[in-house]
Amino acid sequence: MIPRVLFSLLALAGLGACGEDAPTPARAPEPPPEVREEPPPSAQPEAPAEPPPLREAREVRIPTADVTLVGDLRVGDSVSAPLVVLVHQLSSTRDEWEPLLRHLGADPALTTFALDVRGHGASTERARGGATLDWQAFQTRQWEAVADDLRAALGHLREEEGLQPSRVALVGSSIGSSAVIRAAAEDESVDALVALSPGRAYRGVDALTPLPQLGDRPFLVPASRGEAPRAETAQDMARIAGGGELLLVDGDRHGVAMFEASPDALTRVATFLREQLAGAAPRPEEGQ
Repeated sequence: MIPRVLFSLLALAGLGACGEDAPTPARAPEPPPEVREEPPPSAQPEAPAEPPPLREAREVRIPTADVTLVGDLRVGDSVSAPLVVLVHQLSSTRDEWEPLLRHLGADPALTTFALDVRGHGASTERARGGATLDWQAFQTRQWEAVADDLRAALGHLREEEGLQPSRVALVGSSIGSSAVIRAAAEDESVDALVALSPGRAYRGVDALTPLPQLGDRPFLVPASRGEAPRAETAQDMARIAGGGELLLVDGDRHGVAMFEASPDALTRVATFLREQLAGAAPRPEEGQ
């Protein structure tokens, strides 16, 4: 009998090498993943209190082999507070995460690091000088390098910034979701992740094959019902990943824009991160 994970991956074979997702071939019915449905309008809870203002950020510069990465670090209640790293979508910047950052900065505050993806925002300075790095000229290999950038950022935050996070989560939007999936698959220190509006192969970056390597780590996959390809991909990812949980949102907003259409989705993502990162003792030092 073909194992369930292998069956799912075989059914989703045929990834495109372009920026669009490949169509999903027909497959035998499978039990649906857990779905977090929004309550109907009549049952929507009262709007929560306005979250506090953003904590003051410190700009952090991270040198890599070919580009200097730049991001905003907001340290939580201590250097051992859980850490959330956020990765924006294509053609955006780290500023898009402000709504979620305000929630995560509420007491007790988590540590957050919102990164400008290579070729975007302030992360355009080449390591050896010359013309700035521009995402519009990227090939697939440069998009794949974003996952390596995330691992470099985690190492820098621990070694150079003195953070000792008790737990770590990665959050990505659109093509940023592909990067967090690939980074988490290669880094067991990542405890949980969120992939907003995911794609099977944004810009040729395979985000399906690494999913089994996530094991049973908590994995929230929000998508808008009106974005049918994204909603279908989210459902498939939640099924393949052992700890996958699907969150479908009304409307057709993409990435972080779904938070504007559905404040409940924003609350759910923030709650998921706090629940999965809470109550853990700091990781032991290597060799202990």
